[in-house]
Amino acid sequence: MMASASASPLGGVQKARLIQIGSEWLGLGLPCQPILGPCTADIHVGELFRRLADHGITMTRAGWWKPRSGADSFPGHGSTGGRWVLDAARDYGMEVVSVEVMDTSHLDAVRRVRDDSGFDGTIVCWVGARTKNQPLLRALGDQTEFPVMLKHGLADAGVEVVLNDLEFVTRGTQRWDDSGNLILDDSTPKNDNILLCVRGLEKPVHSDTPHRFDSNPDWIGKLQKHRPVVLDPSHIAGKTRFVWPVLEEGLAHRPSAVMIEVHFGPGDPKRRVALCDAAQAVPIDEVPRILEMLAQHNA
Repeated sequence: MMASASASPLGGVQKARLIQIGSEWLGLGLPCQPILGPCTADIHVGELFRRLADHGITMTRAGWWKPRSGADSFPGHGSTGGRWVLDAARDYGMEVVSVEVMDTSHLDAVRRVRDDSGFDGTIVCWVGARTKNQPLLRALGDQTEFPVMLKHGLADAGVEVVLNDLEFVTRGTQRWDDSGNLILDDSTPKNDNILLCVRGLEKPVHSDTPHRFDSNPDWIGKLQKHRPVVLDPSHIAGKTRFVWPVLEEGLAHRPSAVMIEVHFGPGDPKRRVALCDAAQAVPIDEVPRILEMLAQHNA
């Protein structure tokens, strides 16, 4: 569910653009919220969501399609995985599910899986760091049923590049006349329920950081002036042990939410190993540590 910032919990003091997703408001000046779940959905996602629900988690993430740097790497289970995710979200009371989309056709696939599953919560469609697809950005702007999350690119030179991508969503599909003049048309609503996500940048050749990507937490405050910002410490860290210092560093810049990859972990008796990014997934048993860090930050 989404609502206008005019009904925001800050009353008449409008510090920044606010968005309501599920039952939570996201935006500058509000508590940072957790979005936890697997990098990519697998057949065990129902049990994972059950355990997340036991910890009070209502906003989750789980990829159906996964852009990969290697041609033979696991690309996700597609709509089949999506059905596992939304069935589990429905059964365990998840209010929000975030899913990566790579192509305009994925929007129709998300609609079909949602309708077939009967999931009545909010689905956030995010565009990942490896997807520079202007038709997709415009298509996301042309619809208003799914909130959008934009991750910045791996090699973006600065926040200006992110804000330029944001404009493709807020403008949606545009038309020009025969002379090449832009036809201004305000009759069709455009999607303005948009989150931005900070997830680290490609490391310089001689970087000495142990992380998978260069941390860029200073982007949080710069982007927060425009839209609520989500921090993704998992991809910055690359390894579970580094998630904690990256999360602590990022929280100091006051993101609106944190999106962290969670899976069963190496001690799981059924040996349910994450199919993607297992090295950076936080074990489900350590979710209380995440929540305690957020509670201290939000106090």
